[in-house]
Amino acid sequence: MLQTMQAKVTAEGEKEEELFKKFMCYCSTNKGALGDSIAAAEAKSPEVSAAIEESTGEKAQLDEDLKAHGADRENAKASLAEANGLRAKQADAHAARKAEFGSNVAALEKAIAAMEKGMAGPGFLQTATAQTLRNLVASRESDMVEMDRETVSAFLSSGQTSS
Repeated sequence: MLQTMQAKVTAEGEKEEELFKKFMCYCSTNKGALGDSIAAAEAKSPEVSAAIEESTGEKAQLDEDLKAHGADRENAKASLAEANGLRAKQADAHAARKAEFGSNVAALEKAIAAMEKGMAGPGFLQTATAQTLRNLVASRESDMVEMDRETVSAFLSSGQTSS
């Protein structure tokens, strides 16, 4: 039994010595690789720090640009709203002028048609068409040639004396 124990202890000792040699071999071979890895990481550390600082600066610049672009966007929205309001006012003014011009053209067409049929004198001058024509001439005096204005005014006033 003692001999068995001795053989067992000897076998364990040999096994431990073999494992120890393997561990020492691992340490000696990996010491160089681990040292190289540490040296490379230490050499790379300033580069990484510089890249972080550069990225931080770039992020700060991008944040400022984002704020500026946001303000520009708000200004553009305000300008667009103002332009849309102005355009709506212009469209309303245009519609009013178009309606006025349309009624003036219609009155002129009726007056011309009446004159072509021979309806002249007091009968025509008493119509609503003649009154519209008077209002048109009065509102557009500055746009008419003086001789035309005097001729139309004389024609339109000839029937007013009987009223």
